[in-house]
Amino acid sequence: MGYPKTVKRYNLELNLKKKRGSKLCLHNYTKIYTDGQVKLLLKSYIDKEIKIGYILEMLRIKRSKFLELLTRHRKDPNNFSIQYSRKTINLKIN
Repeated sequence: MGYPKTVKRYNLELNLKKKRGSKLCLHNYTKIYTDGQVKLLLKSYIDKEIKIGYILEMLRIKRSKFLELLTRHRKDPNNFSIQYSRKTINLKIN
């Protein structure tokens, strides 16, 4: 099974090169892909260039998480990010 043109053009093949001194978590798509790469996958899905099964396999996520990402992307595509945003300050010294 080959990669669709859009995905191949932007080299979104799974890059599992381990960085020095860091552990690579294969189920955490936020550490494997950038915001731009995930945006491209979502845009390709919206344009019906690729199927949902392919994206689920690439990102290694469940359908419900994909639909959540898609909803967030449709609400605000310019400010869409997959990076974790902390709601509270951790380790605050009083």
